[in-house]
Amino acid sequence: MGWGVHDYPSPPEPDEAYCPVCDQVCETLYRNWEGEIVGCDQCIDTVDAYEWQAEHQTDQREFYREMMRDE
Repeated sequence: MGWGVHDYPSPPEPDEAYCPVCDQVCETLYRNWEGEIVGCDQCIDTVDAYEWQAEHQTDQREFYREMMRDE
């Protein structure tokens, strides 16, 4: 007897998807550049890049100045 595609039932589709970070029901998961899941549409908030950069620009400059002093 040969084995065909229909010999085994397909696994059931999940009713709800859960975030592995916050464990909430979600629609979208987000991952970083390494492929690691970092959150979902329930636990991650978006930030305007230009506003964030304006707020943190002095912090970045000081960070790089300290790095240069340490070398």
